[in-house]
Amino acid sequence: MKAAIQRSRRRGAVPDAGSVGFSSSLRAFTIIELLVVLAVIAALTTLALPSIKNIRKANVMVSAGRQLVDDLGLARARAISDRTTVHVIFVPPDIQGWLFPPGTTVQGQRDVKLAARLLSAPYTTYALYAERTVGDQPGRPQRRFITSWRTLPDGVFIATNKFINNVTVRDSDLIPDHQRNFEYVSLPFPTVFGSQYEVPHIAFDAQGRLVDNKNNKIKFHTEVIPLARGSILYTRNGPNLVDFDVRETPPNNSVTNFHHVVVDSLTGRARVETPQIQ
Repeated sequence: MKAAIQRSRRRGAVPDAGSVGFSSSLRAFTIIELLVVLAVIAALTTLALPSIKNIRKANVMVSAGRQLVDDLGLARARAISDRTTVHVIFVPPDIQGWLFPPGTTVQGQRDVKLAARLLSAPYTTYALYAERTVGDQPGRPQRRFITSWRTLPDGVFIATNKFINNVTVRDSDLIPDHQRNFEYVSLPFPTVFGSQYEVPHIAFDAQGRLVDNKNNKIKFHTEVIPLARGSILYTRNGPNLVDFDVRETPPNNSVTNFHHVVVDSLTGRARVETPQIQ
C-alpha cells in the first residue's frame, strides 16, 4: 500500500503535503485585504444612512396617520353603537391661559394633575368623549370620556392652522378644506369632572356623520387634518411651562409634502391621503 502511494505521488496523482499546490489551497486573507473590505463597508453605510433616516421618518408619519384614522373610526363606531354623539377633543394651544384651581374632591385633584400634564400636549394629544351611555334614562345622560388622552408619535403634530378659533375661516366656502380650522365648542376638560372650556373637536352623530354647531346640523365640509413633521420646543421656568415653539422640519412640510387624515362629512369614514407620484 505504501509503495502504491509513493508511485502515485511520483506520477502527480496525490500532492505532497509540503508541495506548493497543497499550501496555496490554505491561503488566508491578508491584513490589507481585510482593511479594504472594512473601508468599503464603512463607505456604503455612510451613503445609506440618509436613506435609512428618511425611511424611519416616513414610517413615523404612516404610524401617526394610522393611529388617528383608527381612533376616528373608533369614535364613529361608538357613536353608532351607543346611539349618541361622540367628540374627538384636541388639546388647544391656549390651554396655558386656563385656570385649574385645586379641587377639594379626589376627582378635582386628579383633574389638576392631568391638566398640568396636558400643558405640554397641544397639537399632539386628543381623547374621545361621549354625550351619553347606553341605557341612560331620558333627560339624564351619563357623559364620559371613553378613552384616555392619546398622543401622536414623537416628531409628528397636527398643523397649527387647525387650532385658530375663527368662525369665519371655518364656515367660508372659499377656504380650501386643508386650511379650514377645527370647530370650538364648550365641553368638560380634562375629564367629565372638570370645568367647561372652549376646545377644538370633531363630532360624530348616531348615524356616523360629521356634525357641527353643537350638533345642530350636519357638517357638509370634509374634515382635513394635516399632519406635520417637526418638533415642539418648550420653555420652562422651573417646573412651570412658560411657552412653546412649534417648528415644521423641513419648513411648511404639512403643505408641500403633505400627509393628511381626511374624514368624509356624510359617511364619517376617515382615510390617509399622501402625495401621489405622477
